Amino acid sequence: MDLSDFDFLTVVISRNEVECGDTSGPIATLKGLLQSPARIQAFRTRVNVTFFGYDDSPEELFEIPAVRNYVSELDAAFPYWLYFMAREYTGLQCLALCILPPFLTEEARARIHRERLADLMDRRWVPALSHLCAATGESNAEAEALVESALSYFMDGPTPPPPK
Repeated sequence: MDLSDFDFLTVVISRNEVECGDTSGPIATLKGLLQSPARIQAFRTRVNVTFFGYDDSPEELFEIPAVRNYVSELDAAFPYWLYFMAREYTGLQCLALCILPPFLTEEARARIHRERLADLMDRRWVPALSHLCAATGESNAEAEALVESALSYFMDGPTPPPPK
């Protein structure tokens, strides 16, 4: 796939890919975003990840062990979510929830998710974002703005897309 033909990318992951544990297609597509500084910048906050084939599942995606394992594999190969993921959709939220502990009470979720998300961001996602900002020559202020938009996203939910 030639990504230069697109200005927004939705990575659709099928239930079959999840159940087979085949991350090769999505990882190849995502790593294609890293081809050059220009490509990296072109897709800044212009990517979404979605799962297909779970509409009939009574469980939330983040409660399904196979989806959680799949997301962990994706994250191990591609930790650049804060840089690339659009803030208008629930893909980033889904990825984070798949990494955070499931099946918590509301009280435990509020406390534990906040702590674990902060750790995940500090340890993994913010350094990856900073790496891409350095590779593209973006300023510390631009990197901080991306982190702030991610924090706002996690606290307030997705932002509505701009009017056309």
